[in-house]
Amino acid sequence: MTGRPLRIGVDASGWKTGRGIARYLDGLFTSLLSLGEPLEFTFFCPRGIAVPLRQGLWRRVEVARALVPRSYTDGLLPRAVATESLDLMHFPANTFWGKPHVPTVVTIHDLALLEFPDRFFRTRWAAAKYRARFTRLGGIASRVIAVSGHTAGKIVARNPHPCEMTTVHNGIDDRFRDASNVRAPVDGRVLYAGALDFRKNLTRLLEAFDIVRRTRPRSHLVLAGRRGTDRRVYPLIEIEARRLALGPSVEIVANPDDARLVELYRSASAFVFPSLYEGFGLPVLEAMAAGCPVACSRAASLPEVTGDAALLFDAEDPEGMAEAIGSLLDDGKLAASLSEAGRERAEGFTWERCARATLGVYRAVLGNRFPTLPRK
Repeated sequence: MTGRPLRIGVDASGWKTGRGIARYLDGLFTSLLSLGEPLEFTFFCPRGIAVPLRQGLWRRVEVARALVPRSYTDGLLPRAVATESLDLMHFPANTFWGKPHVPTVVTIHDLALLEFPDRFFRTRWAAAKYRARFTRLGGIASRVIAVSGHTAGKIVARNPHPCEMTTVHNGIDDRFRDASNVRAPVDGRVLYAGALDFRKNLTRLLEAFDIVRRTRPRSHLVLAGRRGTDRRVYPLIEIEARRLALGPSVEIVANPDDARLVELYRSASAFVFPSLYEGFGLPVLEAMAAGCPVACSRAASLPEVTGDAALLFDAEDPEGMAEAIGSLLDDGKLAASLSEAGRERAEGFTWERCARATLGVYRAVLGNRFPTLPRK
């Protein structure tokens, strides 16, 4: 097939999260539109959601009329998709709605909604409804993209019907690996970046930092991120910090933009990520790209992402966590070695690579219907 570009519909509701999935949408679709392939995208947006792609790419993007959030997923979105002349529909943010009349790709980042239903759903009925929808994934999706091998394994374990699946790792923005920003770590500064969320295990991090501080009184912990979906978590962090009398040795940087995050990564002596559950783990890679030595839990996808470029600890063990943090603060050779290994590891994760692999999924789904550029 030549001539007419491929028209891809995209459920853009994931941009409202402002966290990891929004980063995925920014990186993936900006890169896809930059590849020079015959693609046009129609983004279906709940009212009030912006699609923050670079201005120069808008000539190949159409934003369908804004849809009312309350009825967006179960009503208006399926009807709006049906009125468009699409070749393929991509649900890139963990959720999928109805059964589109065109081939469909679904990206699954993690199975947190299934693993922790009481944290995300107000009623058991809502959780059961989502579980029932998830079991139909194999019948709805022409192909599933999992962002890690760990997530792919969880999808297989949770789904009674076979899914055609491809693992495509996330990328990271080049601003985090820009060598022109010289790294200047502050002695004793420990950084966590990510959502201030129940999955991130931050009260145990505070316990571990209390242990670190006993023998390193000048150490300082920075918690940088947005509040998570569970509003009960943020007060618990403050309560635990007061209980341990950590005082000014703990600083919370709320909602840092990317420029501020780059500064934080480059000024930290150590990055710690104590998460209990991750579908991928973008902050770990961002820290590595910036040259910050990393200690993280061995939970879920994190060993897959870090390889041999980080110290791993048991997320449930504050003393083991403290030992790993202390090693990075005290052992300069170890920290330098992990800094270099982290940079090298992060080089393999780019949005262009993610986009090309995703393009390969589109090709596999559409076969000979995929348009080809005419030869010059």
